[in-house]
Amino acid sequence: MSDNSFLLIRVAEACLINTVLWFALVLLTLPFKIISFDSVWGILLATGLCLCCGMADWWIFRKFQLRYTRREAKAIATAFAVITPMALLTSVLFAMLLGGYIAHPFELLFRPKTDIFEPTGAFVSLVVTTSFLSFAVCVFVLWMTRLIQKTQQA
Repeated sequence: MSDNSFLLIRVAEACLINTVLWFALVLLTLPFKIISFDSVWGILLATGLCLCCGMADWWIFRKFQLRYTRREAKAIATAFAVITPMALLTSVLFAMLLGGYIAHPFELLFRPKTDIFEPTGAFVSLVVTTSFLSFAVCVFVLWMTRLIQKTQQA
């Protein structure tokens, strides 16, 4: 497996972990009366986003330690931790639009009585968009880290 495909697969897995944990946290807090307070809801949402990103970052750091040097794994994990919340929030803006485009062929093919394909398509587009945005930053950071290591050795 090439270096870029390994990196893309691990970043996509970490983004999937991050998104699933974030959605689970949001869905678990919906039934409570905490939603009525906007500031408390915002604090809980930000804390949950940071915790989910932290868990995904810990996972990605452990996976990258198996293949890369400690310095490279640390740099990639730090870049992932910084960019993923921003990528996730940016991807939310496009998720509904892309989810409709993903769901349209399935709705024409299967003609379901419920709208199950649009939320599924939105979730898939959220994970894919977040993965590609995070992957681009991780590749750049890995390239820069290797360049810095070569410069320091010379």
